[in-house]
Amino acid sequence: MTQEQRWTAAERRRAVLVALVAGLCLWAPLLGRAAPALGRELLGIAHFDAHGTWWFYWYVEQVLREGASPLHTDLFFHPWGKDIYGDTGANLLDALLAAPLRVALGPILGMNLFVLLGMAATGAAVGWLARALVREPGAVGLAAALGSATPYALGELVEGRPTQALLVLPALALGSMLRLPDRGGGRLPALGGLALALTGYQYWYYGLFLGLAGLVLAAVQVAQQPAPRRPLVRRHLLLLGLGLLLALPGAWPMLVRVGEGQVTGLFDPSTWTLAHQRLVTVDGHEVALFLWQPLRGQAGFLHQHDSGQEVFLGLARYTPLVFALAAPVGLWALGRRRGPALAVGLLGATLAMGPVVLVGDLVLPNPPYLALVHLLPVFRRLWWPGRAYVLLALLGPVLVAAAVGWGGRRWGPRAALVAAAGLTLGLVAQLWRDALAPLPTWRPDVPAAMRCLAHGPPGALISLPDAFDQQQLVHQTVHRRPTLGGMNVMLTPPESRALQQDNRFLVALLRLSAASGPYQPRVRDEDRQALLDLGFRYVSLSWESYDLPGTGGGRLRPDEARQSVRNTLYPLLGVPVWEDPRVTLWDLAGEGSPCEGTAIQPDAARLPPDQERTRRPLDLDQKDQHLRRPGQAPPPGPGPRRGPGAGRPGRGPGPAAAPGAR
Repeated sequence: MTQEQRWTAAERRRAVLVALVAGLCLWAPLLGRAAPALGRELLGIAHFDAHGTWWFYWYVEQVLREGASPLHTDLFFHPWGKDIYGDTGANLLDALLAAPLRVALGPILGMNLFVLLGMAATGAAVGWLARALVREPGAVGLAAALGSATPYALGELVEGRPTQALLVLPALALGSMLRLPDRGGGRLPALGGLALALTGYQYWYYGLFLGLAGLVLAAVQVAQQPAPRRPLVRRHLLLLGLGLLLALPGAWPMLVRVGEGQVTGLFDPSTWTLAHQRLVTVDGHEVALFLWQPLRGQAGFLHQHDSGQEVFLGLARYTPLVFALAAPVGLWALGRRRGPALAVGLLGATLAMGPVVLVGDLVLPNPPYLALVHLLPVFRRLWWPGRAYVLLALLGPVLVAAAVGWGGRRWGPRAALVAAAGLTLGLVAQLWRDALAPLPTWRPDVPAAMRCLAHGPPGALISLPDAFDQQQLVHQTVHRRPTLGGMNVMLTPPESRALQQDNRFLVALLRLSAASGPYQPRVRDEDRQALLDLGFRYVSLSWESYDLPGTGGGRLRPDEARQSVRNTLYPLLGVPVWEDPRVTLWDLAGEGSPCEGTAIQPDAARLPPDQERTRRPLDLDQKDQHLRRPGQAPPPGPGPRRGPGAGRPGRGPGPAAAPGAR
């Protein structure tokens, strides 16, 4: 393979200049509307993953201050708490790195600045990755700019998942792997191994995807390497071995639990065959798989419709048209270096499709992925195979840069400049079309009642209604009280689940606040006292939650659901200690307002639905796309849109990114 050549000072300046100019062309429309609000509002939308991330970053700061363990929290599922590590991986790295900025600049501005610096650093790391395959400085600068704003990373960022959006470490790990045939010594394998391990600590499945990429690259590069091959084999072993060694302290206990079936949300591999894959966990919960399907040009959820038929809900376009057109040219232009790039791309596509390949409405099996599910138990907990697209998100800008560099060699610098400008503008156009540009913002608003709960006697909170939403996590960062729930019901401890089924008073609270149908409560005084004995003190009712889709059983209009709850829940709980248009509070102990004597005033009005919950910007389809297996009759056509979780408050099949997993 061609040795990586050193750049002159002029070439380095050219690469930096191109990166800055192209980056400005990309980020000016992205930040134009959001820039004035960066100190008041968070980048992204008020998605439940954004609520979880806001809580998790706050939580990591608290455990740092208190010197406590971040692997378990008593704030969820009172009084049993939550095993964050065992259920969701406890990926702490990005929250730890963000903490100094959040403390120094305030939580909102600090978090926004951390994310923007992370996206810029991702671009720089992608530029370094491009240097392993592309010679032209201007083309490398273009790769850096494009790598800072890929639709994949921006989609993760907008929906509140900076853990998956910031790709600095994956780019460094992949760039190190691609350079191994060109550089001797142990410095590069050490850098790659460290980046690989830290990638795992940022997000375990990114570490898994990059580890598999390392194995594939080792096979391809060793096969291409002329004799002697042993030094290259040793460098690959050093990189992968160091990455594994450094990641094992964090990963090994979780791997043991997965292997023993002690992790919530595992699929049963015996139900995953070439003919059919049952999207139900061993505990009986429906789960929707997030997949990327190249023949559809979409990423989205594969789940089961109420009719029992498989459906696909397209949500995002990860591959810009300009990338799809330029990448094959770039791959061809790599010459002998195309083998490793092609191998990584094929691996990413194979993993991102998950267990199926969608060809029109026909569902075909993906045998390599199914084999991995049976061979590696960690794949039984992978609800988001589509995130393996990260490998393609890193390679895409590099292949585009290779195409531009080839064009410059063939037709001259002016042609390369025109191509770079066209590709940059084409990416901006797609980001605008898919509502990723300009970047939306949202404010982590906390109702006055939740600020009131920051005062008063200790005691846990029961938040009603039990909706498929995580706004209560934002509220908890202010009132700091333990709560009955906190995450997707799939992650509820069995003890808490039993309490919600056996305590008649609690059952009545949950059923009546759901407004899902006729229900005659049969409560006992001892059940109310049992909740007090467990440490529960307050009950809150969010009136704005009835504006969310599916709340009220999907059968009542929001105002009807609110009136139904008022007629049935108030007689059960008695006189509230706080009441305003947004939230009502009750004290199970029958005492007064927790914030009596403070200056906190009730909210004057509910927030309108369009402010209280921002629409997902990436939705592509208005209806589920019905699918069929070979031998089945053609589907009846698109049915009513039912995204994961629609009509199932708190119990949708879509895997809510719980805090720690994000």
